[in-house]
Amino acid sequence: MQTTGTDVHTLVDNLSTMALKVLITGHVDLFMQAVGPALGPDAANAHACRIYVVDGPPGSREAITAACHQAVGSQALVTPCTIRPNYTIVVALLNGEAAVSNGAWDHIGTHLKNVIADRPDSHLGGSGIVSLNDAHQACYDAETALRIARRSPARAALHTADIRLAAILDSRADQWAADLLHPILQLPDGKRELLMETARVALAHTQAEAARLLNTSRPRVTDRLRQVDAMLDLDLTLPRDRAVLGLALEVHARPSVDVPLLQVGLSTILATEPVHAWTGAFLAQLEADGRPLRRTLITWFRSSCHIADTAAALGLKPAAIRDHLRAAQTLLSRHLIGSTPDSSAPVNMGGPHGVFMALAITGDVAVTAWPIPAGWRLRTVSRPAASHLGAS
Repeated sequence: MQTTGTDVHTLVDNLSTMALKVLITGHVDLFMQAVGPALGPDAANAHACRIYVVDGPPGSREAITAACHQAVGSQALVTPCTIRPNYTIVVALLNGEAAVSNGAWDHIGTHLKNVIADRPDSHLGGSGIVSLNDAHQACYDAETALRIARRSPARAALHTADIRLAAILDSRADQWAADLLHPILQLPDGKRELLMETARVALAHTQAEAARLLNTSRPRVTDRLRQVDAMLDLDLTLPRDRAVLGLALEVHARPSVDVPLLQVGLSTILATEPVHAWTGAFLAQLEADGRPLRRTLITWFRSSCHIADTAAALGLKPAAIRDHLRAAQTLLSRHLIGSTPDSSAPVNMGGPHGVFMALAITGDVAVTAWPIPAGWRLRTVSRPAASHLGAS
């Protein structure tokens, strides 16, 4: 029986797909025995990996997979994804000598960036560097990075611990954010930007810090926040409403895409696999500290971010609560409690609203209903009654 070149390529793809399944189901020794020798001498001692996902328009995967094979040769495992019809997956094995920092591209990633360079509709996402035992998580991280890449001029991105929740929400979030911010977005340019910038800074800092960063007075910051409160029908004294507004502002600030007019509630937008994968990875960073930082954060939010109430609930001194919050602040790269910020870095650090959202997604902080976007009330299309709670 004669074997064609197409048959050989199909066989290679099938074997590669099987090898990937072996790896992500935790059978690392079997994977290394089967695949390691084929990936060169350096791979034999590999204990870590980085997983890449390359996507393209429908019908382009075969050509992209072939280009990936040609680009990396036998240095990495290349296989079509069995779940996503437009994805090609590349597994790069890394040993100690080939170590690179988590935020830097390794040589395989550099080759793959060249693959998409001449394909304007293609994108590349890469995971962080993880243990081979964590390859399953790396697949989610690579897809998370791919979402970033689709909104990046470079069309390529690596997953890092600092990826924000807003960056991985799908396109339905754009309409949700526009609906929530609708009353402010209708204002004249100057007034709109003033209120939105004040809200962005105030959500990440105390009002005294916000006044300093905005070069204004505390009473003016307070007055602007009251206007935001009233216009959006929120209560910014509540951690929930502060978190919702912070998320909406971050979503609105990202590059927008054209999407049909959809009335999708926040609970639905948050109920996706990439969101839950991000939440797990984000909160796992707290485990680097041996103290119960997660418990402290949960109690802090349940106590409306009052340190004295948190200390009383946990039977600790307020100084211990502040110490826990500062430790969590460092591990999560989120500004949680007052400090003396400089003129720019703390603003970029983000505030506690992302932490609240993560704990709400896991159910650690109970949210019975999310605020109804103001745009829903103004839209002439009627809204199903059930969406007031269940779909919100």
